[in-house]
Amino acid sequence: MSRFGLDLLGRENPPPGYYSDSEYWRIQGVGQQPANLTIQMIDCNTSYRLFSPRDSSKPQGSWLLVSSKHKFTISFPAVSTNLEQFREIVATASDEQFRGAGDLIRNAIRSGFPQTDWKISMSLPAADEFKKSAKYTVKDDDTFNHWIATVVNNGKDRTQVALEVAMVNPGGLKKDAKLSVEVHKHNLRQAAAQRASSSTSGERSNPSVVPSDFDAINVLMNKIYAAHPPNVKYQSKLPVYLHPTDTSRYIPLTAGTVQKWATALLTCGFQLNNESGVSLHSPPADLKFENLSSAKKCKLNDHSSNPSNHPASDSESGSVVDLGINLLNEYLEFIKIPPSNRDGISHILTENRATNPQLFRSENITREVMKEWGLHDVFIAQLRDNVSKFENYKSSN
Repeated sequence: MSRFGLDLLGRENPPPGYYSDSEYWRIQGVGQQPANLTIQMIDCNTSYRLFSPRDSSKPQGSWLLVSSKHKFTISFPAVSTNLEQFREIVATASDEQFRGAGDLIRNAIRSGFPQTDWKISMSLPAADEFKKSAKYTVKDDDTFNHWIATVVNNGKDRTQVALEVAMVNPGGLKKDAKLSVEVHKHNLRQAAAQRASSSTSGERSNPSVVPSDFDAINVLMNKIYAAHPPNVKYQSKLPVYLHPTDTSRYIPLTAGTVQKWATALLTCGFQLNNESGVSLHSPPADLKFENLSSAKKCKLNDHSSNPSNHPASDSESGSVVDLGINLLNEYLEFIKIPPSNRDGISHILTENRATNPQLFRSENITREVMKEWGLHDVFIAQLRDNVSKFENYKSSN
């Protein structure tokens, strides 16, 4: 074409199929670096699928879908944009499409809820991981930087990308979590009823327990445990019932023992005259007491004779979690929750009065319960798995 006076390679906007000077130098390594090297740009063909609480005062209620009516283009320089800037660019552009969409995105980034997937796809040579079928997701700085590096190394002046910002429906998660909890409860009821109804050699059979009764039995078991906390002077790991007059005798409150006690309570609760004498503070007569070992008895007697020298053990004094203690901010920092997520997580936990990390070890505050609060799986794992480390850290400082 040069014989007609046309320099296709030197034109500012070459025809399709031809490289610009900048691309020719970057991709082919031919010639010298152009004086005005074109900035590599990314054009994101963007859509979003977001969820907003139907009632802002009840974030755990039903949710409204907010989705883009059509795709829109967002452009930004590849090399000079970091993850935080990229997210803000997308949030701002989304707000221009639908007022409030930007804040939904920002709030989800800050709190980690609802879970939001940033799905990327593009067609580049030797970059199969970015095909639509691969479902590449920008999750953090590493995945973002890898995406940008792939674009830059490809060398094009402009790279076309499909971006979908998609929140996971919190209502669907809540339904799944509730279903999982109900299935788990059903299995517990069936197993507990079977254990309670079966007899063991040398023992009298328990009163018949049907699955529908297990919820009441479970409640009574919790009340028994609450009334008789652990005592390390008698048992290191189990709660105990202490004999009312003989301090050397006790009953270890195993699950089977407490279930018998709860079953007896349930049975006598339907009798007009409770002649059995069973109550929360009086076990059935067939529960056997154990005797304190000689060594433990000496320690107990020594403690009784010198009370000023032996403060209450941590196990006894800490058997009931103090809800008035607020270590939440310190704990979130200790377990390295990202600063951008702390406010949202702190708000959720404070609303549910879970400001003492010891609560995260409670068998009653399960992962499913914390999911229903609106916490992401990753944050739930961090909160539940590091309580002992935090306590060791506090005790050493």
